Amino acid sequence: AYIATRGADATGQPRLFVSASAPRNTLAAFAGGAVLLAGGMVWSINWAPIRANWTLITALTPKSPEEGGIDKTIEIFKQALAYNTFGNQEIREQLAQGAASAAGSSLTAEQKQKLFILATDEMKKQEASAPEDARFPFFLGILYGSYGQMPESKQHLERALELSPTKQTIKFQLVAVKAQMGDKQGVLELLKSAYESAPKFPEPAIMYASLLIEMGQDAQADEIIKPLLEAGTAADQRLINVYLAKKRFD
Repeated sequence: AYIATRGADATGQPRLFVSASAPRNTLAAFAGGAVLLAGGMVWSINWAPIRANWTLITALTPKSPEEGGIDKTIEIFKQALAYNTFGNQEIREQLAQGAASAAGSSLTAEQKQKLFILATDEMKKQEASAPEDARFPFFLGILYGSYGQMPESKQHLERALELSPTKQTIKFQLVAVKAQMGDKQGVLELLKSAYESAPKFPEPAIMYASLLIEMGQDAQADEIIKPLLEAGTAADQRLINVYLAKKRFD
């Protein structure tokens, strides 16, 4: 998942991380780490991946102030990463999700900054290890955007889109960033690309048509909306709002 869960638990601390259940690599670590030696019942365990996974589980559990709070969580994440196993990708992604969620939490500015610095540094390491994977610049784009650093967010999301040019999720995230930066033309071009790559799906069509209407390109918008009307999916509040704003009641 790209979006972390928000809220609070019984400790009263904000829940920033997705889950405290066993990460996806845990069973693989057990399966791959245990080797039955021929001729006997002696097991040789590769403990590092197992310890890293269980340390991650501990990190994902909210800590009360008495337990050290978010500072303790950061310390445990560092411990999990120090095992330097194949699970580092999972650990970094969980850290990035939590750090992005923390931007809108009740943590202090200093605590948020600590999380942000650790998460971005680690995700950059992950990106360096797999420079052709769009997932990691996408995470970085979300992280920077969560903390209001839109130029950096745009840079990383554009890199992610370069690596995965048909990924609608990346396009929509970049649309949000460019909209905040006031780049209406950039938003229009992205929405056009999203619509043209999936014209039968309502979401990109509605977003693209709404912006076209807002920019006074009604004839082009009407062509996009026509199939939605025929399919009965045009009654979307965004379209209604933009028509009302333009005083179009037809």
